[in-house]
Formats: sequence, C-alpha cells, structure tokens
Amino acid sequence: VPDWITDQILAPACKYSVIKMIMLLMFLLLDSSLSKPQGPLLSKTPENSIEPVDDWTWGALGDGFVYVSPRQLGGVREPESEPESKASKEMPSLVDIVSTDPMFTMFTAAFGIAFPEGLPDGAPFTIFVPTEEAFAKVPAETVEKLIADPAALRAIMLRHIIVGKAVPAKDIIAAGMLEVENAAGQKLAVSYDKSKGVMVESSAGIAMVVEADKMASDGIIHAINSVI
Repeated sequence: VPDWITDQILAPACKYSVIKMIMLLMFLLLDSSLSKPQGPLLSKTPENSIEPVDDWTWGALGDGFVYVSPRQLGGVREPESEPESKASKEMPSLVDIVSTDPMFTMFTAAFGIAFPEGLPDGAPFTIFVPTEEAFAKVPAETVEKLIADPAALRAIMLRHIIVGKAVPAKDIIAAGMLEVENAAGQKLAVSYDKSKGVMVESSAGIAMVVEADKMASDGIIHAINSVI
C-alpha cells in the first residue's frame, strides 16, 4: 500500500473509529451507572414483586437482577394514614359537657327537671350556664320552690339560652355589644368591657362570663357567675 494512502486515508479513519468507540463505551458506561439502582443486588425474586417488606419494596431490573429500594424512591406509594373514625371526630354535646363538668352540677340537676326530654329543636344553641358558685347565691328556699315547680324553673332556664345561633366570645368582643332574643322570647344583652370582660344581662339580672367558649357539637357554652 502506498505511504500516501496510509498517511492520508487509513490513519485518520482509524483515529476516527477509535474515538467513536471510546465515546460509545463512555456513553454505555454512563447510561449503565444511571439506570442501575442504588442498593444491594439480590438473586431471588419474591412471590409478589411489588409487595412491601417493612420499609423496602421489591422491583425487577431490565437486565434480570432484582433489587430493593426505599419506598421514597418510588417503588410503592406510601400507605395512607387511616382516616379518623367518625367517633373521634365528633364533639361532645351540650348535655354531655354540663353533665360531666363538676362546675355545672346544680345546673345539670335543674336542667333535668326543667327539660326532662332534653333541649328542644333549634340547634345550634348558646347557653349561659350558671356555675356552682352562681347557684350558691340563690337562697335555699327559692331553690326548693323552683324544684317543686318545673314550669317556673323552665322559664328561668330559658332566659339563659339562645336558640339557632352559636355566639363565641370573639364575636361579642368584636361587636362590643350584641342584643339577641333568648329562648324565653326576651331580650338578652351581651357586651364586652375591657376592664370587666364579657357580661350578659337579662330582665332578671347581670352576670359575668367566667369561662367562655366551651364548644359542643350542637352549640357553645359560656359559664357565668350568677343566675339571670
């Protein structure tokens, strides 16, 4: 073969072929390193190829190997948390709250006499519930008479209830003064004073809210320090 053919034709062609092969090998090596999973290679396939094993899941590679990888890498979707049961989401009722709170023992007894069948229809309710200290202010003779006269006791209890509306303390504070109708059909004034707090006034008297916003499934309770 003439020297000029070796120098001018074959040599460049060989160099080009070598470079091309080197580039191809580099590409194959790079592609192989990217496609292979991070994790130990195993030789045994589980019965269920997508069945999670603790924090790992099985999956088959295209080259026939089997590997394990964390769920976070996409092998299997993370199991969704169990939805909360209906019971866990339910709030206690107004009756549940007053009947289990020692602050409202006297009110619970009076409520049972005045409303033997429970609250009337019309939820949500806002109830201003007198505490034990509030009932202690009422003369014993008056209490005895009311216990003997459920209708009179019911009339007093109705003054403490707002039907069809749950009124949280923040609404009272924001408004400064709210005038609503109680379940007895009378006006009930609920107001806020920076120095005194939240107070409620009926035709029979005034009381201060000592504990606000006891939330229930059918309304809201505000504990007060006097019977109104």
